[in-house]
Amino acid sequence: MNNKILSISKKENDYIIKSAFYDSETFDIYAITNVVATKLNDKFYLTNYQPKLIKEWRTKTIGNITYHYFPEYHFDEKKAEQANAYLNKICSVFELKPEKINYFICRDCEDIFRVKGFDYVLSMGNGKECGFFDKYNNIIYATAFAGENHQHEITHFINNYFPNANELLLTGLSAYWGEENAHKGKPLLYSIKRVNEYLKNHPEIDLNKPNEFWKLDEETNPQYVTGAIICDVAFEKGGINTLKRFLNNSKSEEEFLLFIEKELKVKKGDLNKTIRQRIEKISTENKFDNAKIKASH
Repeated sequence: MNNKILSISKKENDYIIKSAFYDSETFDIYAITNVVATKLNDKFYLTNYQPKLIKEWRTKTIGNITYHYFPEYHFDEKKAEQANAYLNKICSVFELKPEKINYFICRDCEDIFRVKGFDYVLSMGNGKECGFFDKYNNIIYATAFAGENHQHEITHFINNYFPNANELLLTGLSAYWGEENAHKGKPLLYSIKRVNEYLKNHPEIDLNKPNEFWKLDEETNPQYVTGAIICDVAFEKGGINTLKRFLNNSKSEEEFLLFIEKELKVKKGDLNKTIRQRIEKISTENKFDNAKIKASH
């Protein structure tokens, strides 16, 4: 990937460097970013553009979460308290120490990218609802629609503690515990029903290799559904301890499938049937119950 500086503009005592990341062969533009060059002691340093964008924003700290939100947003302290209670809950369940999180509430998806320093990224415009977790800095980006308690993104807090977890499990876990905003602003049951209809129309899809089923349409990523179902199977088999062992021993595809076979007792070749049957059952009963994991600890 190549980078080309598009412009350098002066703003107060700093310079804003706008540049594009692109493919020199296809000419596809992957991102247009803004970075600040600040002069200190006759030397220029590259710094984050974000502080300049949010200098008029408001800040409120509730428990371990510090919220930053645009001026006209009506902050809901009750939802913020619920978010902290949820963070404490998952830390208790997975035996982790709660850490400080910065949480940005932006107007919409376009605003999230802007606050992160992007004028453009390749995925912009693909959905009305989005959220992001910056695992390197413990930062959550949410829209006003998601508000103060985006449980899907808060769940990603545990990702750093399970470096040997298969990505499908981490993806599924965020939806499994995501409540009403499990995936793109919709509850998990909504996505399960859509995936169920798609699977019934596509019997050729082989879920014995669930990581390969990643595309349905712009509204639904089936990985959130299949990942959540597998998390549910693991929890049902041996509770939170089995789920944690799964997270600790599933990095490669081989380890992932071997754990399912040996520990979850799903025979090799039967995972496709197991996932499909569970998705069909949930869709028919019109109910997805993850109360068991919520009651842990």
